[in-house]
Amino acid sequence: MLLKKLKLISAFTIMMVTALIITGCSDDDAEELHSACPLVLSTIPADDAVNVPLDQIISVTFNEDLRPETVNTETFKINGDNTLEGSVSYSEKTGFFTPTVDLLPFTIYTGTVTTGVKDTLGNALQENHIWSFTTIPEVTLTVAPEATGTVSGAGVFDNGSTVSIVATPNAGFEFINWTVDGVEVSTNANYQFEMSGNIALVANFDVANFTLSIISENGTVSQVPNQQSFADGTEVILTPTPDEGYEFSSWSGDANGNNNPLTIT
Repeated sequence: MLLKKLKLISAFTIMMVTALIITGCSDDDAEELHSACPLVLSTIPADDAVNVPLDQIISVTFNEDLRPETVNTETFKINGDNTLEGSVSYSEKTGFFTPTVDLLPFTIYTGTVTTGVKDTLGNALQENHIWSFTTIPEVTLTVAPEATGTVSGAGVFDNGSTVSIVATPNAGFEFINWTVDGVEVSTNANYQFEMSGNIALVANFDVANFTLSIISENGTVSQVPNQQSFADGTEVILTPTPDEGYEFSSWSGDANGNNNPLTIT
């Protein structure tokens, strides 16, 4: 009786193992079933990657050779704010998604490889493979008003890195401040800040103003226009009037000669 019982257990075990092997892959169209299903081994960028370059070609590597025709824009998709347009190619166990245009800065993208992907025997990927990554943030710089100065330092930078930007006024203008969405963030033309996402800064300039200081001895000097500061390029007429018993001699300092009146710019 003991011998018969052992034989029955052994036969049942063999049947169970055989059944497991036969049902190893589902949703395939292979003529001869195969125990190994396609699997995603790695992706570029990796899941949860950050600071991904905007010109990144996205790839997925599998554990075995696939039917190239099953790796296409229907089975390999990238989504950001909208579905990303691009082309898909396949070579040596790896699928490549090449975006038509650069990725957007500081944007979360989600990649999906669907169960439509099949190996050379027709075994299908058993479930959609989904992963996400975030692109590198960008600094954009503009000048206001236009043609009043120049700026440098724009570009893409790793999140958390220190960025340096510089504003340089054109002749006749002066730097006022940096603003973001109309809010002042610095009055330093050479500005440093820590990157924490996309940022658009405006360098604000204004017409440069100059003050005129007049020192007179034994007389007075009138000026037209009579004001405290002057925009670059403003003409000012200076007329000296000597006190009684004196006569005008000459100008000194930033002016010279003895013109009366004197026009300066």
